[in-house]
Amino acid sequence: MEIAEEDGRLPLRRGPKALQEKGIPYYKLTKKGVLVALSISEVKNREKLLKEFFSKSDSKEKEYERIITSLLETSPNFTYSIFQKYVKAFCDNKIKDLLPFDLSKLKDVSDESLMIQKEILEAFLKLSKQDKEEAIRFLNEIT
Repeated sequence: MEIAEEDGRLPLRRGPKALQEKGIPYYKLTKKGVLVALSISEVKNREKLLKEFFSKSDSKEKEYERIITSLLETSPNFTYSIFQKYVKAFCDNKIKDLLPFDLSKLKDVSDESLMIQKEILEAFLKLSKQDKEEAIRFLNEIT
């Protein structure tokens, strides 16, 4: 699946002669692997992985960098949930290829939670300041 690739070999001083000559391989994540890692909540240093992912991106993928980085600062759980939904859609054969990274592919995948989050955000923006504060208090009580 091209998630990881060999990044070199470590020589052995002891052990079977074949391993001493060839060494033990070590691996690094490919761009696909980094994308998959961004979707796993247990992975540490996802911010670093996100920077790495966009450093390897083409111009079409770079379009998402600014908004995703901005969302990451204010709403990291939401931001990483986008990657989770994207990778899950690929695993469920709803998206043909992981790369190039294109969030417009998610439009064809019906995901109720994304629609609900969008609806809440749009509604929140329309609320008055007092209603926003009340909504925040309400949400703090249930989460």
